Amino acid sequence: MAFRCSITDKQEKIHTWPYGLSVGEGGYYGAVKHYYGMNHLRRSILNATEDEYKFRQMLQKSKYPIKCALEIGTFKGTGTALMAHYAKKVITIDKFNFVDKYAFWMEFDVYQKIFSYIIEDEEDKKKLIDTLDFDFAFIDGDHTEEGIRSDLACVKRCGRVLFHDYYDDEAQGIVPVVNELAKTDRVINNMPFAYWERPGWTDS
Repeated sequence: MAFRCSITDKQEKIHTWPYGLSVGEGGYYGAVKHYYGMNHLRRSILNATEDEYKFRQMLQKSKYPIKCALEIGTFKGTGTALMAHYAKKVITIDKFNFVDKYAFWMEFDVYQKIFSYIIEDEEDKKKLIDTLDFDFAFIDGDHTEEGIRSDLACVKRCGRVLFHDYYDDEAQGIVPVVNELAKTDRVINNMPFAYWERPGWTDS
């Protein structure tokens, strides 16, 4: 069964420093790299400096601000923190609980805006998402085509979905899913991101 996790859960000892960091309007990649090292950037949305700016641009594609974002695939919470800068609230889910994400969110002063859940399996994921109210989704979890389709089916009702790891490579599970959406709907590609918005979507 899915459960909400927090920094008070039993976990390994974590270390934090009074950096007083801020996501701000730029320079996030550099701050993470400097204070946390490349290990915190690997497999995150920030593989390079330009990815930070692409991600920021994608989060602002819609004319309506994000009230509540749902993220599938937390990992160490690097993208989660940046998303929390643009959303009033972020709900993030993953199958694994990487405990260093809590101190990271606290250092960037976004911890209070983030609600983190751990799921056991696909059924658990679907049951949890069915109970959530969100107006934006970010898919960055299971990168197989089957996994992408499952995630999309769970979140598509919100009307706005951002995908990570979209490359011009049919071997990537995300590519056929996004390309299929693009046949009937408007999809904005800015590798490694792709943004879909349901036609006529409005803030309701």
